[in-house]
Amino acid sequence: MSAMSDIAQALAKAKARTGHTASPFLTAEATLAQRAAQAAHSATALRRARARQRFWLIWSAFALPLTGFVVWMQLRSPASADSAPVAQLANDSVAVIAQASALPASASTPSTPQSVTPSRQAAATPVNEEARRRVAQMVADLPISAVMPGEPSRIMLSGRVVRAGETAEKDLVFLGVAEGQLQFADASGGTYSRRY
Repeated sequence: MSAMSDIAQALAKAKARTGHTASPFLTAEATLAQRAAQAAHSATALRRARARQRFWLIWSAFALPLTGFVVWMQLRSPASADSAPVAQLANDSVAVIAQASALPASASTPSTPQSVTPSRQAAATPVNEEARRRVAQMVADLPISAVMPGEPSRIMLSGRVVRAGETAEKDLVFLGVAEGQLQFADASGGTYSRRY
């Protein structure tokens, strides 16, 4: 019972000092103030969350269709006027590749360590072997990130789409995909193959 008397004495002292018999955090005023502060905090957090949702909704509503439109335009754009001779070169080279694929396997040329095979083709002007090796190395080093076989064949080269018959790098023309290999031709008419 002495414990109860100690509590009773403490409450009597508190009442004499403050006029209250209960602690302030248990009063109705304090509880209402805490609830109001909590509600204000929740309302602020809700406004911020809705603002973030609106931002991402608006951003995706504009960015995603715009990205799709840009990709569609790149895939659907017609060949430019200056690539007409290149398209003719591509058609001629495809015929040469088709003829070369009819040769027996023993007649094919061995591949280089980079898995790029320069095809032997009778060109109007002779090309020295050093230039052919440089072009073969350039074909091997092309940063191709995607291959889309089909009609027309396409590759993703350095972030841009290159279709069959278009210039891939400098004087190097992408001819297409044949027998699981990418086919390229240089300005002198030499063709090069690369595995993908």
